[in-house]
Amino acid sequence: MLIVAHRCNSIEKIERAFESGADVCELDLRMMEDDMVLSHDPPGAKPVPRLIEVWRRWSSNKFWLELKEPIRFGLKKALVISFNPNYLRNLDQRKGLILARRTEFPIEELKEIGISWILLRKDLISQRAIFQEAGFRVGVWTVNKDFSRFKKFDAICTDRVEEAISALRRNQ
Repeated sequence: MLIVAHRCNSIEKIERAFESGADVCELDLRMMEDDMVLSHDPPGAKPVPRLIEVWRRWSSNKFWLELKEPIRFGLKKALVISFNPNYLRNLDQRKGLILARRTEFPIEELKEIGISWILLRKDLISQRAIFQEAGFRVGVWTVNKDFSRFKKFDAICTDRVEEAISALRRNQ
């Protein structure tokens, strides 16, 4: 099971997450002028880290990149995730769809888009088996307590990396 550090939108948060033992960091991406930046909300006047700064320090396979708007780029190793399947449709890389509500996405359409991961909000965990049986890897977000309830998932996205690791890996 992967432990994914949620919303690591600064160099300091990324460092802290990896020092705490996270397997992967989730970053929120937006375009600002001609650059991709880490920002959950539209960037204002405050400085925000650029994605290129992250790549200079860490391998891209250590990140899940959440698209907050349409972005086209080629990062073959990163998993690109979004709430909007249309943002993912024409990308040539690993893709994950974030589901925040019960939705009837046809499994075949998700496979045609190239989705390999489904990320369920924690109140939708009853759908895990459906997606896993269809061949998707399934993660859950954002889990900050009762970690052992989610052992059947392929990944847990959390704000509490050390607690998740302690709860999930102590009996492996």
